[in-house]
Amino acid sequence: MIDTIGASKFWDSTAILFVWNTWGGFYDHVAPPQLDGLGLGIRTGLIVVSPFAKNGYVSHVQHETGSLLRFTEEAFGLHTMGATDARADDLRDCFDFKRPPAPFKGPFDRAA
Repeated sequence: MIDTIGASKFWDSTAILFVWNTWGGFYDHVAPPQLDGLGLGIRTGLIVVSPFAKNGYVSHVQHETGSLLRFTEEAFGLHTMGATDARADDLRDCFDFKRPPAPFKGPFDRAA
């Protein structure tokens, strides 16, 4: 699917956000912040695929699930839903919107 999007006319305006939970217990060296009654819970992985994603970047910003919603609200000029998105960051540290969109490089492109 990513190859199809990357080869399409939509690539220059795409952000694909992969999030997964590989539940294996609490493995962080410190407990996550308790921001509400449920807390943030365990860390989950996030991979950003976009022509504006910072290449090889590892974020050290505290994101949360609401950050995906906040990013979408910011990108499309939508109002906050007033849930965790209201306090969450918008994932901007993962992107560089000041440069032109990078060309798509698929998994079999040796230059990738």
